[in-house]
Amino acid sequence: MRHSIRKTAFSLVFLLAAAVQAVAGPVLRNLEIDVTLNDNGDADIVETRTMSIDSEGTECYIVIGNLNGSEIKDFRVTDESGVEYLNEGRWNVQRTRLEKARRCGIVTTSNGYELCWGLGLPGERTYIVRYTVTDLVRAYETSDGFNYMFVARNIKPSPQEATVTIKAPHLPNGLTRDSVRVWSFGFIGENEFADGEVFSYTTEPMTEKSAIIVMLELDKGILHPTLQENKPFEEVKEKAFEGSDYGEPKWYQKLWNYVTEEPGVLFGLLLGGLFAFWAIWSGIRVSRERKKLLKAVDWYREIPLDGDLVHARGLYDAFYMSGGITDQDIISAMVLRLIRTGTLTIEDRMVMPTGLKKIMGAEGKVQPCVVIKEFNERNRLINAAPIHTLYDMFRQASGDDLVLQPKELMRWMHRHETEVVAFVKSVKESVSIKRAKNEIEDTMKVFGLKKFLSDFTLANERHLSEVALWNDYLVYATLFGIADQVMADMKQINPEYLKMNQITRNLTDRTVVPVLLSTTSSTATSIHHSVESRNSGGGGHSSFGGGGGFSGGGSGGGVR
Repeated sequence: MRHSIRKTAFSLVFLLAAAVQAVAGPVLRNLEIDVTLNDNGDADIVETRTMSIDSEGTECYIVIGNLNGSEIKDFRVTDESGVEYLNEGRWNVQRTRLEKARRCGIVTTSNGYELCWGLGLPGERTYIVRYTVTDLVRAYETSDGFNYMFVARNIKPSPQEATVTIKAPHLPNGLTRDSVRVWSFGFIGENEFADGEVFSYTTEPMTEKSAIIVMLELDKGILHPTLQENKPFEEVKEKAFEGSDYGEPKWYQKLWNYVTEEPGVLFGLLLGGLFAFWAIWSGIRVSRERKKLLKAVDWYREIPLDGDLVHARGLYDAFYMSGGITDQDIISAMVLRLIRTGTLTIEDRMVMPTGLKKIMGAEGKVQPCVVIKEFNERNRLINAAPIHTLYDMFRQASGDDLVLQPKELMRWMHRHETEVVAFVKSVKESVSIKRAKNEIEDTMKVFGLKKFLSDFTLANERHLSEVALWNDYLVYATLFGIADQVMADMKQINPEYLKMNQITRNLTDRTVVPVLLSTTSSTATSIHHSVESRNSGGGGHSSFGGGGGFSGGGSGGGVR
């Protein structure tokens, strides 16, 4: 009798709550998936779903297919009250919400499983789902790892926020960037390493087309997976990278992968030794060739290569294994080239407050700003493709007012990583010593100009009359990384130089120009390095495309 009364009371509460709940549909506010890797490759998974439940549907379910030999074990569900749901084993979908309340079970499908539990009372609910995936991490020939879909596509409702945390607490240092690589697919978000754990998380709400696929590669010996796959993990990566925006590995990574995938260890060691010997010998040879060149070079006072900064860098760097012209220096030189030609100018403009200052009622003020002018296609100094690309980036970032603010530029560059990386690559030209020696006249001019600028005050004592070229000299001094020294020499030689003309004043502006140079070059190179690290599994943005060959997941799930 008492049991019947309790059941009747629960039914009344259930019906009352369902009646007052909004009809907007269920909402999955946050999905947190914690994955604990065991030494044998099994993974204990805890999914915490923070939801708003209304009168729609009778149950929640998780689709897990494509298991490829793995199994699902130890399925359990609890809610925010701490009550553990009764596991019925085989689940009957054709029941009411009341009949499914505080119960869970599994539906076996042709492709895997559906992990199901009753929604219970409507309202703000938290469901904690626990289960084990056997053999998630598998042993491959060269490394260990997995490519697994943790959140299926077409889940309804889609998570507004989602995080997958992967950890191995039994390891002394956990999962670190030194021994683990991570990539993710199917959503807009990030991958990070922190405190011995790997995080993949969304930065925008997921849609029905979204999924969360995480590919993790571990060095041999970190774990000891039971299941052996008779192929290299490179095959898994190649399939996952198809259709993604992850780049191709570097040539030396491909060489190393080739060496390590070969069965002949001795051959690999020999090839590695030859490679190391070749690298050392190349360094010695390049150093010798540079010393010979520097002994023969003399001052050159004109602009070499018709102003081609990229080729000048290539010829210069041919004689350096390291320590040549940096990406930041050539990008800064290109910015100065745009100022030198009047394509960018520094002008006083009224700048209105934004953010908190605007809310507080602050007034606008006049201050120096970078203004974008029309691009002169006929000017040979700026018609090279990389400089034109840089100009286009500035123009797009500046907006309708064509006044370029550093925050605007930084924001635009982070939103257009692909274009930025392509630009950084375009300012590099690989030139061999053999080619540089075949172009010895141009090479001598490049090194001669560097020597001339380095000896600028001495040159003045020997009939310096090239003041008309000083603006160009500042561009090349920036390219060679000696701009501060050359500018100081110019001030010593001609104190009136800064007052000569508007372009000169723009070039030597000590407030706006340094910020522009720093923002442009440091942001571009940091994005480039970040993407390189990301491509090699060091974290960074996820890729919405790709992820093929995954296990787990599938399509569907959520509330029904």
